[in-house]
Amino acid sequence: MTKDEAYEEIIKIVDDRNRKSTEIVTKAKANGSWERGLDSNKRLFSELDKMAREKIQKVIDMIDE
Repeated sequence: MTKDEAYEEIIKIVDDRNRKSTEIVTKAKANGSWERGLDSNKRLFSELDKMAREKIQKVIDMIDE
């Protein structure tokens, strides 16, 4: 995989993570689990962020230099 291909794949992963993040926020606000404050809701995204980091690392590992 070239760096350009990896870049495109990482963009897709980030876009997917952001879409899922928006869904999490919407659901949390609807069910009352959304809290005010800067870091109050980090727990809602921990699993999502972990999966995104793992996917990105796999793409980085596949880059041929």
